[in-house]
Amino acid sequence: MTFEELLYSLLIYAATFIVSCGCVSLSKNKSFRGFFSILAIIVPSITAAFREGGIDYEAYKAMYLSIRRGSGYETIEPLWYHLNKIMPSYEWLLFISAAIFLGMAYYAICKFTKERRTLAWYIILTVCYSTFYNGMRQMIAVSIVFAAIALLYERKYIRGFGLIAVAVLFHESAIFLLVIPIYLLLSKKFKNIEWLVVFLTAFFIFGTPIITAVLQRLGLYASYTEETSWNMSLGFILYTLPPLIPFFMYRKQLKDNKLLTLCYNLYLLIIPCQFLGMSMKYADRVMLYFQIFIAILVPLFIQEIAKKQGKNDWGIIYTIWFTIHYVILNAVLNGNGTYPYMFFN
Repeated sequence: MTFEELLYSLLIYAATFIVSCGCVSLSKNKSFRGFFSILAIIVPSITAAFREGGIDYEAYKAMYLSIRRGSGYETIEPLWYHLNKIMPSYEWLLFISAAIFLGMAYYAICKFTKERRTLAWYIILTVCYSTFYNGMRQMIAVSIVFAAIALLYERKYIRGFGLIAVAVLFHESAIFLLVIPIYLLLSKKFKNIEWLVVFLTAFFIFGTPIITAVLQRLGLYASYTEETSWNMSLGFILYTLPPLIPFFMYRKQLKDNKLLTLCYNLYLLIIPCQFLGMSMKYADRVMLYFQIFIAILVPLFIQEIAKKQGKNDWGIIYTIWFTIHYVILNAVLNGNGTYPYMFFN
């Protein structure tokens, strides 16, 4: 990516960041709040429609044209199939897909917290919205599950599990999220959740035959075990380790915040999921369902530290870090097929 191209992309992010700032600064006025909330979703969605590059661009354009001709119903998730079917053009598909993702993510943020929503939205745009989605349909499923867990946290179980069912109709990998209540129950039994994560990581590394047998019985993704990818991506290390360092530093001071603990426990699941992907092709992309919780985890962390220690600079530090992460991902690693801001080949 050239300097001009990087600058162009950063200007788009700056514009969406300013819009999201407007959502917060004018939040006392309902009309302005609604207006800027819509803009925060629409602005990046419009840019998605002009996407002209990325690893998966041509493949999904071909899929769209194939579905428009009436093929693929038996192999493609129902809601994704019908969304393709009703869109008048590929650009409209990109726009609506981005709007659904951002709309559900925005809804989840509003459900989870009233604090530092601007920073939460910035993290969505610079980290979650521009990283290795396995096609647009999984991108949508990730945001729907994000909103579903927000509802489950409010004990709205019917609506929460109902949304997970909707997510499965966009991408069937979302069905694995039904075991999350079991994980959260187990996490309460461990004094240090990190040991549970270590156990799951070891199981995913050495228990591939068991996982394969279960997948074969369910008829899901069993063929992916035929190919492996024993590598750890630089992108994974960048967005996993640095954001977690402050949590280890202040861990004892944060344990009483139930929502923060929930998001932390869920976010840690990206580690075993990444290792599972090293022994099973594409399995690491399940971690996208947990990666998105960094958008809630960081604002909650900053707010909790502010309550205990007063004013702090963690908001500035995290904003700088996530901006650097975006620059490295797009300028150094050349985007890796990011969606939707990969404008350039």
